[in-house]
Amino acid sequence: MGTLRADIEANDIVVLMKIGKRLPEVLALLNQMGIAQLCAFARRIGLPGEVLCADASQLTAEASGYLATMLIRKTARERRHS
Repeated sequence: MGTLRADIEANDIVVLMKIGKRLPEVLALLNQMGIAQLCAFARRIGLPGEVLCADASQLTAEASGYLATMLIRKTARERRHS
């Protein structure tokens, strides 16, 4: 997770794919960094059991990372339309 932390600190947005069994560790890191609420999570997009979550802090460690993608942001996104 040290490499992931370094990638997050060095970039505005980091995209994780195929998170799988690492999801609990990723969520713990995001919560530790205080940015989980800024991150979006999607699993099984377009398939039965699809999960879309705009606030990764709402996910539990028991959530499945199978066929999952996560967008990690360090700062809140800017509104583009009023």
